[in-house]
Amino acid sequence: MKTFYYKIISLFCVFSMIGIVLGVQSCNKEVETKEVLGVLTPAKLDQTASTWTPVILTNYSTQVPVAAPAAITSAAYVAEIAAIKDAQSKLTKSQRNIIEYWSAG
Repeated sequence: MKTFYYKIISLFCVFSMIGIVLGVQSCNKEVETKEVLGVLTPAKLDQTASTWTPVILTNYSTQVPVAAPAAITSAAYVAEIAAIKDAQSKLTKSQRNIIEYWSAG
């Protein structure tokens, strides 16, 4: 039983040393900057910017009207759902992988 523990301890020591060596090597790199960015100059200055008034919505339902969605029994809604299902059924494996990747977030 002692030899088993000695093997475990030996493996732990070996992997620890490898980790230390890799850690030291990976920290020994400097970041080089090659691109020098100049100062940006605006195309034109807006001399009246200090007089702008912010727009504050007090009742978004009347100030920004949005039409009610179509009923789920309407022909337009049913056609739109059918088009979505048809498009989804034709996705390639690559497209599905892209969707899965960006859906993870």
